Amino acid sequence: MNIAVTGASGFLGRHVVAAFHQRGISPTLVSGPGNPSSPAKPVKNPTSMLSLNILDDEPGVYERLGRPDVLVHLAWGGLPNFQSPHHIQDEMPAHFRFLKKMIDGGLEHLIVSGSCMEYGLQNGALSEAMRARPAVAYARAKNQLRELLDQHPRKKLFRMHWLRIFYIFGEGQSPTSLLPQLQLAVARGDPAFKMSQGKQIRDFHPVTTAANEIVSVSLSEHRSDIINICSGKPISVLNFVESLLIKNKWKIGLQLGDFQQPSYEPEGFWGLRRKLDTILGGAR
Repeated sequence: MNIAVTGASGFLGRHVVAAFHQRGISPTLVSGPGNPSSPAKPVKNPTSMLSLNILDDEPGVYERLGRPDVLVHLAWGGLPNFQSPHHIQDEMPAHFRFLKKMIDGGLEHLIVSGSCMEYGLQNGALSEAMRARPAVAYARAKNQLRELLDQHPRKKLFRMHWLRIFYIFGEGQSPTSLLPQLQLAVARGDPAFKMSQGKQIRDFHPVTTAANEIVSVSLSEHRSDIINICSGKPISVLNFVESLLIKNKWKIGLQLGDFQQPSYEPEGFWGLRRKLDTILGGAR
């Protein structure tokens, strides 16, 4: 089986590549221009990486990527500015052109990283059967891409798994994210970590676990579907931070209420993972 991974030098991509390597699989690695030429830790036995700017309408991409049977598409630009019109005006059309070429070339199985933000401002336990109601440009662009791929005339000749990924965290995460900010405050010896009230409920999922789940989906024979990649365990942001302090034996106070919750996020939500668990059960 010939597998390619786009976004291979990104936060999630590096862990997905590592998970493939742990199973004895060396996929073709694809990264955007200006990114590292080979994946950083935790990837072992680094493989040469192809540089590809998806925003360029490059011909022959299916052949250039080695005519893969499976494509794990994790690439996306313009983050973490979720509200930028760039996602709809530039990213979405370019990614559709690229994926259409891959599908038309003969791709058999497509796995695309979507986002839990596609559910919008809906609270509670989120099921893949629920209607997408994206509230920000990034999520709208992702959802539009999924809808266009669903309408592709060759849809019945290939399988597509659309992954709605929740709050993954771990090594290599963006320095603006919660965990790296907490680690930095501890390393500086700050007396307190500034954060929101922490009452909002989220679904935090270790990136190493998510990466292994994504690899299992990519190797499965499961029919085309939308799948939540999540823990399925609701936890408040405050309790999550406190659990990190206990686990790592970090000594720092918490200064609550210093930041406001973004208006585009619901008060409390988490994912349901029945579909994922079904696939994992069959993959073991």
